[in-house]
Amino acid sequence: MSSQAPNIHQLLEEVEEASKNLPPDVFQDDAARKRLQEAAARLSGALESPIDGVRRLIFQVGPQTYTPTPVTTALTVPSMADYVRHFAYEALPIYADLPQYMEKHGYKVPNNPAHAPFCEKFGSIQWEYFKDHPERGQSFNTFMQGQHQGRTCWLDFYPAEERLFAEVAKEDSAVLLVDVGGGRGHDLLELANRKGTGHGRLILQDLPEVVADAPELNVVESMGYDFFTPQPVKGAKAYYFRRIFHDWDTESCQKILRNQLPAMEKGYSKLVFNDILVPETNAPFFVAGMDVAMMITLAGMERTRTQWSELLESEGLQLVDVWQAKGGVEAVIEAVLKD
Repeated sequence: MSSQAPNIHQLLEEVEEASKNLPPDVFQDDAARKRLQEAAARLSGALESPIDGVRRLIFQVGPQTYTPTPVTTALTVPSMADYVRHFAYEALPIYADLPQYMEKHGYKVPNNPAHAPFCEKFGSIQWEYFKDHPERGQSFNTFMQGQHQGRTCWLDFYPAEERLFAEVAKEDSAVLLVDVGGGRGHDLLELANRKGTGHGRLILQDLPEVVADAPELNVVESMGYDFFTPQPVKGAKAYYFRRIFHDWDTESCQKILRNQLPAMEKGYSKLVFNDILVPETNAPFFVAGMDVAMMITLAGMERTRTQWSELLESEGLQLVDVWQAKGGVEAVIEAVLKD
C-alpha cells in the first residue's frame, strides 16, 4: 500500500463512495460504529474554516425572514442564555488575560481564591462579586440550575441500597444522609422520591441564607451550617458532598474534611463525594476544561483518583471505592476513617 497521502479529489471520491455504501453490519458493532462516527466528525472539523461554524447559526429563508438552528433554539432556554452571558461577562475576559496572569505568577496555579485570575480581574472572590452584582449572580445561578438538570443522577450508578440503606442504624433518630452544602435540597428530594423515606433522617445543610430560601420539603430537615466549622450532626451514616470540593484548593478541602471527622462514627459513618473524576490519562475536553475553569475562578480543581486518595489520606481517611457513570464524567467517591 502506498504511503503517499491521497489528494483532495481522491479523498472526496473515497468518502462519497463510503457514505453511499455503508457496511450492512454497521449497527451490529456499536464500538466500531462510534469510532467511525468520531473519525467522520474529526474529518469534518479538520475541513472547517472558522467562518463555517458562524454560518450555521441562522439561515435565511426569505426577505428579512430567518429560521433558527438547534444552536440558536437552545439559546432560548434561560439557563443556556445565561451561560452565554456568564461566559461573555465573566469567563471570556479572564481567559483573554490568562497568558499574562500565568507569566506574572511564574506559571504556577493559584492556591487561594483571593489569588485566582477571577479575583485579580474583578477585584473580589467570585462569591463576593456576585453578592455585589446581584443581577450577575442571578444569571450565574440560573446557568448552574440548568447544569444540575442535565447531569446524571448519582443514584443511577451508585448502589445506595447496598452501601447506605442496608447499613444504617434502625433507631428512629438515625440519620441516613447529611447533604453538606446541598443548596436547595435537590439531591435529597431526588433520593426521597426514588427510594422512599423509611430509611433514616435526611438533613440539608447550607449557609443560613441559602437554607432560608429553600422550598419546604416535608421529608427533609434543614439546618444552617458553614462547612468550615465543626459538623454538628453526629454519627450519620453518610455525609454527602456534591460538587463542593472542586470549588476549593487543597488546603481549604483539608479544612472541610477536618471539620467532619469528629462527627463520624468509626466503622459506621462514611463520606460520599459526588464529583467529576479526571482520568489519569487522556482526559476528555469537557473535563480538562472544567479543571481550568475551576482554577481561574476559585483556585479549585477537578481531581484524579490518585489526587482524591492523597487528599483523603492527608486527613486520616481512606478511599474505599469509586463508582462512575457509564459513558459520563460523574463519579461517586466513598471514604471512611482509617482503621
